[in-house]
Order: sequence, then C-alpha cells, then structure tokens
Amino acid sequence: GRSYTLGTLVFEKLADTLCYSALIFLLLAVASAPNWLNQVAYGMLVFTLVFTLAVAVVYAGGGRLWQALEHILRRLPAWAHQLLVARLQAALEGVTSLRSGAAIWRLSLWSVFIWATAILNNLLVFRAMNLRLPLSASILTLVVLQAGIAFPAVPGKIGLFELACVLALSVFGVSGSTAFSYGVVLHVVVLVPSTFAGLLFLWILGLPKGVFVGPS
Repeated sequence: GRSYTLGTLVFEKLADTLCYSALIFLLLAVASAPNWLNQVAYGMLVFTLVFTLAVAVVYAGGGRLWQALEHILRRLPAWAHQLLVARLQAALEGVTSLRSGAAIWRLSLWSVFIWATAILNNLLVFRAMNLRLPLSASILTLVVLQAGIAFPAVPGKIGLFELACVLALSVFGVSGSTAFSYGVVLHVVVLVPSTFAGLLFLWILGLPKGVFVGPS
C-alpha cells in the first residue's frame, strides 16, 4: 500500500541523510573546504541528529506510539477515524519494517555503494574532460549538487544543476565556462540513462492509455 511504502521511505531518507552528512564532514576533515560548507555542516549535524532521534523513537516504541495515536484518533469523527487509522498504522508499520539486523546491514551497504558510484561518476567525467582534480572535488560537487537540486526548479533541474557545478568547481580554481561545460556533460550522463531506464520499465509494467504509447 501507499502508506506502508511511504513509511519505508523514511528509512531510505535516513540512510541518505547519514551518508550525506558523512561526506560533508569527510570533506571538512581531509580538504580545505569553503567557509559556507562549515555552516552547512552545522545545519546538517542538527538535522541529522533530530531526524535520527525521531526515527529511533518510532522504531523502538512503535507499539506504544500507535496506542497514543489511536487514543487521539478516537476523538475524531467516525469518517475521519476510519480514513486515518489504516493509513497511519500502515505508515508506522513501514517505518518499523526493518527489524532484522541483516536487513539494516544490507540497507547500509547498498546506500554506501550508491553514493560511492555517484562520486565515481563525477570523477570519471573529470577524467573524460581532462580535468585533473582531486577526489575531494568530486565529493564537493556531489554535496553541492544534492543541496542545489533540492530546490524547486524546471523539470530535469536544467540550469540549477549546471550552476551547482560552477559553484563547486570554482573552489578548485576551475573557470566558469569550463565548469559550466562540465555541468552540461555530467547532467547528460546522469539524466539521459535514468530517463530511458524509467521509460523502459514504465513500458514493461504498462501504463494507462494515453500516458505512454507502446505496442498493444
């Protein structure tokens, strides 16, 4: 169900947040980072601690939390009670679904692998464009991109993506025109394969008529 899936996404976002915060503090430890990154680091530290604590409370006390929520929901009108109880219970079950240590370890390892491939992707585009930049440049580019694309923008993050690359690479003395070109190439490398993969799987799964044109 959608509510259960939404609950499981909490763990996904928690894993992403922890990896993102770890990258920021890794940059601060091994490289000469810009001053604005220090401010981002403090903000991410507070957010990560609050987010982790909130998930830990739900994870550890899911049963008691549900009892408290159910007590509050009983005061609502019958139609609202019926509407919310099933959805909230499913969402709570989604958050507490990872009960085995093996599942948590798999989630952690896959999260690290995914973020490592993103860093490698940035680094390989550096090499393809003959930009001899350190590993820290690839990490900083990823950090800035993740922060930049979080803001609302046109579909595909066109323009904002490239601007984030210019900002990140300026720290390493890369000219604006070269950094913009890098951003365009990286954007194509990131966007085109995922878009075609998404369309392929949507076609395989099948969509309502009028959404995707494919063989009958």
